Amino acid sequence: MSSPNSDLKGWFEQKLRKPSWTPPVWIFAPTWTLLYVSMGIASWLVYHQGGLRQQGKALGLYAVTLALTFAWPTLFFRLYRLDWAFAEVLLLVAAEVATFLAFSKVIGLLLVLLLLGPLLAWTAFTTVLIYALMLRNSPKRAGLSSSSSTGSSSTDDGKSGLRPLISKPGTAGN
Repeated sequence: MSSPNSDLKGWFEQKLRKPSWTPPVWIFAPTWTLLYVSMGIASWLVYHQGGLRQQGKALGLYAVTLALTFAWPTLFFRLYRLDWAFAEVLLLVAAEVATFLAFSKVIGLLLVLLLLGPLLAWTAFTTVLIYALMLRNSPKRAGLSSSSSTGSSSTDDGKSGLRPLISKPGTAGN
């Protein structure tokens, strides 16, 4: 969910088999800039309704959301782990929904829809995209080697099911 470097650009743009509806790499940085601004405004509005003393739970959920948001790019773009990134984004969706509900009790549903609705929509889209990437990419197809085995059989035709354990380029594996 952050802007990729040139090594990543090669992996993401050239090695992964992506669905036709995958956004171009350049869209990620401006999208996340806008999302972080709106998240910051929402958290500031919540904070100004009693500070940490009164809004500790809501702001704590927000902190969990931020931590998960910051962790995701490492799993996906640095470790090349589609499976871990998918599991983590499911946790992120849950944290975002909890934050959305907590914030709406403080600043109202309309403001939360305006400020955090786009975040939920983008994360839902990301979740579907990661799942689609997992379905389309075995470790060999992605140009990467498997760091471990799932125990399930998979062929390189991309039609035999999931084999999401993908490791960094150049590591030993099958």
